[in-house]
Parts: sequence; C-alpha cells; structure tokens
Amino acid sequence: MNLQGISVLFIIIFLPILMISTYFIEKEIDTINIQTSYDTKLMDATSDALSAFEINTANEDLSTISDSLRSIIEASNSVFTTTLATNLGMSGANQNSILPYIPAIVYTLYDGYYIYSPVQSPKVVVDTEGVYVCVGDEGVTINHSNARYICL
Repeated sequence: MNLQGISVLFIIIFLPILMISTYFIEKEIDTINIQTSYDTKLMDATSDALSAFEINTANEDLSTISDSLRSIIEASNSVFTTTLATNLGMSGANQNSILPYIPAIVYTLYDGYYIYSPVQSPKVVVDTEGVYVCVGDEGVTINHSNARYICL
C-alpha cells in the first residue's frame, strides 16, 4: 500500500472518528463548566445563609423564646434565596419565585434538625362516578365521558 492509499484510508476512517470524539469531549467540558458554576453559586448562597444564621444566633438565648429559632431560620432562608437569585442573575426575583425549585433546606443543630420545605396542596377534581379527573396544574382541561372538567 502506497502513501496515497494510507492517506485516503486515514481521511475516510480516522478523521470522522476524531471529529466526533472531539465534539463529544467539547460538550462534556461545557457540561462540567456549567456544573462547576452552579455548584459555586449554591456554595456561596449556603455560606451566606450559614453566616446569617451564626450572626443571628450569636447573642440570642434560644431557650427563652420559642419562636426565635423559627424567625432566625426564616431569615437564613431569606438570605439563601436572595443570594441564590443574585448569583443566578435574577436579582429582582422574590423568595416565592425561587422556593418552588428548592425541595428542602435542612438545618442540623445540637438539639435536632429543622426542615424547611415549601408546602404544596394539589387540587383534585372528582366526577360523579368517583373518578379522579384532574390533579395539580392550573388550566388543565380533560374531557371525560363527554363532560369537560377544568382545574382552576
């Protein structure tokens, strides 16, 4: 086999494989960069929330007031969501627009743990036969046995 045959073989077989693998490696690098960016933003927001929690509990006697720890945790959650929204470029967002995307925030303390989670109660529509027609999302329409049910 001469040099021309080897070069044609290289162009036909190895060059497409090399181009495809380069594309996939480039996409993997982009994914890792985005993941690192999100991890950094979450760590910054967590650090700010912990700092706010420590500052608020430094001079507080938690044994005398029962609701003081709850207010401190709510203030820490507010700092977390504000910092997270600012880091994600949504500085005008309020806490209600960020919290549905956070499944739970857990505080582990000496006397136990506290879980802060958004509460959702889905709306269920039941027809005359006892069949669940619609659960959850607003504006969903379902046709069931020639009757139209709308979740509002």
